[in-house]
Amino acid sequence: LGPLRIADLCPVGLPPREDHSVMRPSVIPGLVATAERNIRQGASALRYFELGRVFRNAGGGKATDLEYDVIGLLLSGPLRPASWLEKPPLATIHDLKALIGALIPGAPVQFTPRDRDGFVLACDVLANGKPVGTAARLSPTRERQLDFTSPVFVAELDLAKLRPLLDRSRKVAGLPQ
Repeated sequence: LGPLRIADLCPVGLPPREDHSVMRPSVIPGLVATAERNIRQGASALRYFELGRVFRNAGGGKATDLEYDVIGLLLSGPLRPASWLEKPPLATIHDLKALIGALIPGAPVQFTPRDRDGFVLACDVLANGKPVGTAARLSPTRERQLDFTSPVFVAELDLAKLRPLLDRSRKVAGLPQ
């Protein structure tokens, strides 16, 4: 979700196809393409994630490329099935924040606004006051182009920054004898 420049991309020496000429800088385009295919097949509630490796050029001429593991999230559509009593509420940026909070229990999650091209409600995701990723809503224009009927929210979180936040010490009480 970070702003991309041509200099940020890592080219592939001998790409198998024209559309595979650079290493992927984000998992979000793949999630959006999956959601688009499902919308065209009639799906309305979209909940997707992807774990993957992304690549960025560190810059500075012959600098080494950055390679890191991320989790991408996509959330859109009604939060629960429709009923005859009420129309179900649609997913919001707050639901995405709650989902991120569920991934790292015990670490307070904050969103800090930041402008990003092609997105609205874009922000940096902070956990325990430290940046761990980005979150945003696709622009309404892009949502209409892709035939979405409800807002689409995405997030990309750096797994290396999330791991220290996970509480691995589980307290287990013994069974009474």
